[in-house]
Amino acid sequence: MSKACRCSSAHRARRSGAAVFGGAINTTSKFARLDDFTTAQVAGGSADLARATLDLNRNVGATTAVRLNVMAHQSGLADIDNAESERWGASAAIGFGIGTDTSLEALYFHQSDDRVPYYGVPVVAAPGQLAAPLPVDRSTFYGTEHDRDQTEADVLTVRIAHQANDWLELHNDTRVGVFAREFMAVAPNCNNTAPSTCLTDFFDGNDATVPLVTRGGASGPYYLDQWGIQNITTAIADFEAGG
Repeated sequence: MSKACRCSSAHRARRSGAAVFGGAINTTSKFARLDDFTTAQVAGGSADLARATLDLNRNVGATTAVRLNVMAHQSGLADIDNAESERWGASAAIGFGIGTDTSLEALYFHQSDDRVPYYGVPVVAAPGQLAAPLPVDRSTFYGTEHDRDQTEADVLTVRIAHQANDWLELHNDTRVGVFAREFMAVAPNCNNTAPSTCLTDFFDGNDATVPLVTRGGASGPYYLDQWGIQNITTAIADFEAGG
């Protein structure tokens, strides 16, 4: 579902629908502005964190501007072996008629994410006791070298705005998106068919009945190829009624 909000044209927040990474609900697209500025940030931290961003905007005419955003990010997971994330993104925008009664703006966005997912430490409970983490080092990774979560998104947004008169604004937004994902993650499973038998064998202290653990939790890679298009026309009327 898409919605339009009552905002100024320079700061209008656009719902990004299927183009959202990480469960975001509301994002503000970085369209071009009638201003010259450059913003660069570099960050580092624990768990091999490294991140760099660049935001460059240039006014190239009385009502025309261009904008470029670039982001690169990599990080691990504190005290966890093998889990990591690498992603990068870029967007390019151009605007015509900015600040006038009629404007046309376009923005192209790309983001790529390549990470190794991590689903925590399995827990096991002896018969009659509450579940507790296994007595292993916290850094233990329970996935495999084949685990992956790779995503790609390419999104083009075009919006037209027109100030018809003092009290009526018209907007038309079109967005086309192409998305791809490849995902695989497995977890250790007891090979016994009955969980109760697995637990009994695990805690009975008998070397002859030690249960075998196999990789499970996924039958194979998951692939997604998806595209979408949406067009939203909005009219905003601002007037007094009833005094």
